[in-house]
This record gives sequence, structure tokens and C-alpha cells, in this order.
Amino acid sequence: MEKAIQVETKVGFIEGRDAIHLDKIESNGIDWEFVGEFCGDLVTNNISKSEWIPYKLTFKSVQNLFSCDIECEPTAIVSWEEADDDMSVFHFIENSKFLSNIPIRSEINRNDLKHYWLQTYDIAFHIIAKNYELELL
Repeated sequence: MEKAIQVETKVGFIEGRDAIHLDKIESNGIDWEFVGEFCGDLVTNNISKSEWIPYKLTFKSVQNLFSCDIECEPTAIVSWEEADDDMSVFHFIENSKFLSNIPIRSEINRNDLKHYWLQTYDIAFHIIAKNYELELL
């Protein structure tokens, strides 16, 4: 069964619909960079006590990226159980049906990939990637 598991980052857990402000997305075709600011009040480990925390969140070796309005996520993508943390906006989807059903190139090991779910104020992103890196700017 699919399960949404909160991702703990350098800023702790990212919680609340207004937590992730996204300024731009860039890609070289393999890695995808999300650049913006976290709301300092909506992360659990704001060591700097900053109101806004600039970030670059890079997903590595992206095999699939799907985005949609958060009010319109299709059930074919979103079918996991209700998460224990209804406020978190960055998850890893364990036992993802989406990941198990999408085509993957033969030279890539499906077991090396993860299904990430990232929510900004308006948009949900489903990202199939090997891993992610978070850089605080």
C-alpha cells in the first residue's frame, strides 16, 4: 500500500500550504532545480530565525515530472493513504503505484528511483528521481 512519508530536510519538516514559495524552475534535461524561499515560520528547524529562507532544491536524474493544480490532482497519481502529517508539503511516496507503472529506460534501475511529492501554494509536483539535494542560499 502506498504511504506518504514526510521528508526531513536541513530546515526540518516543511509544513503549511504557504511554506514553499517558488520563483523559478530550471532543468538541464536530467536534473531539475526549484529555486525560491521557504517561509521561516513554516519550517520546523529555522536555526537562522529568518523570515524567509532562500533555497535551491535540486532533484537528480529525473525520469518523470508531473505537475497539476493542487485542487485537481488525478486519482491515478494520488492514491496514497492519508498521511499522518496533514500539514507537510514535501513527501516521499513509499510503494508508489505511479513509479511502478511509468516507463523507465532499460539501463536505469527502477529500484534506484523515488517518488517525491512537493506542494507549493497552488501546484503539486510529482517527481520521479534518484534523489534530491537542498542548498540554502
